[in-house]
Amino acid sequence: MARPGWRTRSALWRYGFAVLAVAVATILIVGWRQVFTEPAVAPFLAAILLTGWYAGGMPVVLSTALSVFAYLLLSPASFLELSWPLAVRLVWFLAFAGLAAWFSAARGRAAEGLERARAELEERVLARTAELRRSQEYLLAAQRLSHTGSWAWNLATGEIVWSEEGIRVLGLDPNGRPFSANHLDQIWHPDDREFAAETIAAALHEKRSYELHVRIVRPDGTIRYVHCLGRPLFNEAGEPVEYIGILIDVTARKRAARKLRRAREQAAAARFAAILDERTRIARELHDTLLQGFTGVGLNLVAVTNRMEGPPKVVAALRDVIALAQRTLENARRAIWDIRPPLSAGSDFVATLRAAAEEGVRGTDLSLEFAVEGLVATAAPEMETAVFRVAQEAIANVVKHAAARTVRVTLTYEPTRMRLAVTDDGRGFVVDPDFRAYGGHLGLLGMQERANQARGTLTVRSSPGRGTEVVLVVASSGPGT
Repeated sequence: MARPGWRTRSALWRYGFAVLAVAVATILIVGWRQVFTEPAVAPFLAAILLTGWYAGGMPVVLSTALSVFAYLLLSPASFLELSWPLAVRLVWFLAFAGLAAWFSAARGRAAEGLERARAELEERVLARTAELRRSQEYLLAAQRLSHTGSWAWNLATGEIVWSEEGIRVLGLDPNGRPFSANHLDQIWHPDDREFAAETIAAALHEKRSYELHVRIVRPDGTIRYVHCLGRPLFNEAGEPVEYIGILIDVTARKRAARKLRRAREQAAAARFAAILDERTRIARELHDTLLQGFTGVGLNLVAVTNRMEGPPKVVAALRDVIALAQRTLENARRAIWDIRPPLSAGSDFVATLRAAAEEGVRGTDLSLEFAVEGLVATAAPEMETAVFRVAQEAIANVVKHAAARTVRVTLTYEPTRMRLAVTDDGRGFVVDPDFRAYGGHLGLLGMQERANQARGTLTVRSSPGRGTEVVLVVASSGPGT
């Protein structure tokens, strides 16, 4: 137990202590003289030591002076008759008294220094402890906010120690039995258990870190999505002795991503429906106004030409004008028909595509081969529209430019996408990788634009004399996914 510092006491107390200590020593020596002739020295030395220890430097001087005076006063000879033996004893006493005073004062200063050092150390320890406690609270708060738990796996014992948040993520009982590696199979979801076990086993064998994105099943049966990371700690021999890591609950993030994806799908569907409605309205307006009026103009021209009896050259010129008008009217009808969304025959896209392909080669010498591969499934409307329009344009290009005998249309359904292939045995051409216009025709560029809108890929393979193949691949669930 450390003594209280004498510097905190008053001067009256310290000097009074010196006087009292010498007085007690004198009383003890008087009692000693009742038995022995020579006065004792030890009580005075003790008084000097105690004074230096409890009262400080100046009171030690006072206690030393009082002790010398009392020693001379109690000597057998009068202190006025200083004999040689008495002088020797006095010098001896003063030397030991001075040494005792110096030792006592030095000991007191050392004790005070140690006391101050201990107090400062305690203050630093308290400050560091408070800092560590705050850091621990910050860490716990961060783990709670981020749903991140930490863990340590002792490979020798198999015991896994979880942080407070890790226990909460797993849904474990904080006061339950210790968790060991043997319990890991119980927390993984049955569909992810084999993958998790193989990943951890491979990391242990190769002495490396690992990362898992899996599901866990809590004791209450609820399923959580977690992201787990672990890394090894090695001993001096380079062998892993422990794995430490974190376990992040990403269930809320997964749910938010799922909601966002669903919202995007709904927004994309709404935009696509709005676009289809607007295109249908424009096509209807053009048909009911411009085309109807242009048709009337053409009929009137035919009627006038049939009644004319003018020169043959004028009649022939009028008939050429009428033919041009009819071709222009037919092209306008086809353009308006392209604006409208494809009509499904009984909501059957395959039947609709087959009907469009047959319509495209009707009246030509082309032979059509139509095939469907894979399990037919319903696709997103924007995907079916892209496939439909590309098939139309590819068949039209074959009819106009390929001089082919056969055109083959193959629609393949795969688990996550649709693949359209339109192949002919015509004259072929040199493919421009940028799909620029060929002789003023923009068919390939239009197909590329439709593929881009559907977030698909368009591939054109052709060479002179070897025919042409147009391949479109799109996702079956739409671009919003």
